[in-house]
Amino acid sequence: MKTWTKEERYRVLKSADEIKPLYNRIKLTHYRQHFHIQPITGLLNDPNGFVYHDGKWHLFYQWCPWGAVHGLKYWYQTESEDLVHFENKGVCIKPDTESH
Repeated sequence: MKTWTKEERYRVLKSADEIKPLYNRIKLTHYRQHFHIQPITGLLNDPNGFVYHDGKWHLFYQWCPWGAVHGLKYWYQTESEDLVHFENKGVCIKPDTESH
């Protein structure tokens, strides 16, 4: 099992290109879900803000992009018209301060 350093857990995501290799590696695995919300990479934490607005369901969750570890988190958004097929809308809130 990987031991995460503080620097790895609290690394700032500067662009989507940084996680593209990780995303490309995991998107084809047979462990990916077909009917459940899951992050594109890393950790999904604290799903909430589940609302219906303008004909779509919106769900927000805390996301740590680097792996299944608690660290610097972003708020990520998904939406669905049927609660089966969800579309990733991306980061909606970025952290603006480091945790010490």
